[in-house]
Amino acid sequence: MMGWALGLFILLVSALPASANWGWWKPLPNCGDAGVLNYIATEAAWAERHTWHRGWVIHGISHVDETALNPGPSKIARRYCRGTAYLSDGRASELVYVIEAGQGFASIGWNVEFCLPAYDPWRIYDSWCRSIRP
Repeated sequence: MMGWALGLFILLVSALPASANWGWWKPLPNCGDAGVLNYIATEAAWAERHTWHRGWVIHGISHVDETALNPGPSKIARRYCRGTAYLSDGRASELVYVIEAGQGFASIGWNVEFCLPAYDPWRIYDSWCRSIRP
């Protein structure tokens, strides 16, 4: 009985349109949401300490703008954003990021993937962060 109920629940949830703008009981945050910007700065600082070792962290993010919402056919709600990241060494860099619903831990909540195009030597998101742009 429990397996049947769980299967029905998953079927109903998967039938919801991506445009419903939900992140598994949480709304998909806006590009300039403080939680999103703090997450980006925190993750970049962790990556700097443990991987990059370039000597800078993100001190601030401004000029945040949404570039697209759900382009293309997908069941995952996505909000594509860009902004300017101000680094601790005094430089400014373009920042691109995507907020994805239902992509958090165990598919609960939302997740953010971000990229600084000028500082991506391994091309994690393709050349100039193309894979996380709309």
